[in-house]
Amino acid sequence: MHRKAETITGKYGVWLQDPAPQSSIYTNRTVWCIDAVVTDVCQLFKYEDMDHFSRGFPEKVLVLPEPVESTGAALYRVSLYYQRRHSRTLIRYDPASERLVSRLDLPDASYLGQHPYSLGGYTDIDLAADEQGLWAIYSTTRAKGAIVISQLDPVSLQVRRSWETRIRKNSVANAFLVCGRLYTVASYATPNTTINYIFDTTTGVGRAISVPFKNKYH
Repeated sequence: MHRKAETITGKYGVWLQDPAPQSSIYTNRTVWCIDAVVTDVCQLFKYEDMDHFSRGFPEKVLVLPEPVESTGAALYRVSLYYQRRHSRTLIRYDPASERLVSRLDLPDASYLGQHPYSLGGYTDIDLAADEQGLWAIYSTTRAKGAIVISQLDPVSLQVRRSWETRIRKNSVANAFLVCGRLYTVASYATPNTTINYIFDTTTGVGRAISVPFKNKYH
């Protein structure tokens, strides 16, 4: 699947699928998309499946209650989680009822381009979901730009536990979590890069690694 941005304002965005849908209104095949996060964006596009998404045929367009910042949104158990524009506030939105369910500031989190990924922009707060729950990947003034990982309560958005790593957020292109382990991607600009760091939240230990990674959309 590959979809090209139609305009420069639509060049940046995020598309998502829920790994654990608990709703009759959509499945794990449903694709959600937020376009053009460089403006005051408040639209969430729903697509029946990947084919409809790649062809640009939305099934429904929802209006979000607060504008979106960055490409760091996540879908998890029937809720959309995202960062409110120009703030460290996290929003939990229910697409089924089309309403804001909860909101909370992520304590001490940097925003407005203070500690982004190496691409720059306002990529300070990155939300992710894996087999162990909902996570925030970000940094703080205290961490001096090093990646901080926090596990969040998916209902209240309260921080359950946090870990500070030894890798600077602006030195990596992206990060993701699998089974409670953080992995970072070295470069966004080259087609062949590496996963260069792992941090295990179970042991609290991080280390450098070098695993080949093919970047299809550099």
